[in-house]
Amino acid sequence: DFTAQERAANPRFTLLPDAIHPGPGGHVIMASVLLETLRPDRRAVSAINLTRIGEQWRAAPTLKIAHLAGDATHVSFAFTASALPWVVPPEGSSTPQKWGWQEDARLGFELTKAGHKLGNEMGRIAGLAPGSYEIKIDGQSIGKPISHVTLGAKIELQANEATPQYRQALQVALLNRERNDRAVRPLREIWSKVKGVRKKSAKDPAAFAEFMRATRPEIDRLEQLAREFEDRIYVAAQPVPRRYEITRVATPTPPPAKKQR
Repeated sequence: DFTAQERAANPRFTLLPDAIHPGPGGHVIMASVLLETLRPDRRAVSAINLTRIGEQWRAAPTLKIAHLAGDATHVSFAFTASALPWVVPPEGSSTPQKWGWQEDARLGFELTKAGHKLGNEMGRIAGLAPGSYEIKIDGQSIGKPISHVTLGAKIELQANEATPQYRQALQVALLNRERNDRAVRPLREIWSKVKGVRKKSAKDPAAFAEFMRATRPEIDRLEQLAREFEDRIYVAAQPVPRRYEITRVATPTPPPAKKQR
């Protein structure tokens, strides 16, 4: 479906360079469809919803928000999300692969709208005075100023590479990529070799048993390495409190119009 959709504009578009095996973008599409089919119990990372009523800023009691304060032109608070956004690094592997297919893995992410559907990080700040507002998270600006109208409607941050939660999520994704490169893929290659040796040794069980005795230590080492990466991944994936500041910025004064002669 995605191939047909994209070929309407680019007839040479493909997600299957050899007509069989998907590239990194295709793998992301497969992951996204699997997750949607499994009906995850959480599709949103967070939903910050603040409203100014009179002189007070208020948030839903279910939100993990602390130190909420501000006025008509500024609001600040600390917030802990339920999870990190889903982030995909551009390269599916840190090492060259034998099939040689180079593709930005984020292509599949964009086609499926996976960030919006399965890792939505929504914000709504209603009640700000008219103007443009800068958003800072942990003291760092996350982009160009945003109008009070847009902030009062909805913004989504899951794809904003300037946020600290995006950078944290990227480190988690890179750890997982390293796990695949250093443990999972080498394991797959070993088991592929085991399959071939088993077939060749069908009439010589002793030879196959000897092969497995020699191979088992490396299998055990790689499985242990994969478990160690998993432990590191789960530690790195824990959300931490973030400090948000939304402040109105001065609008540049336009230069005076030149007088016509």
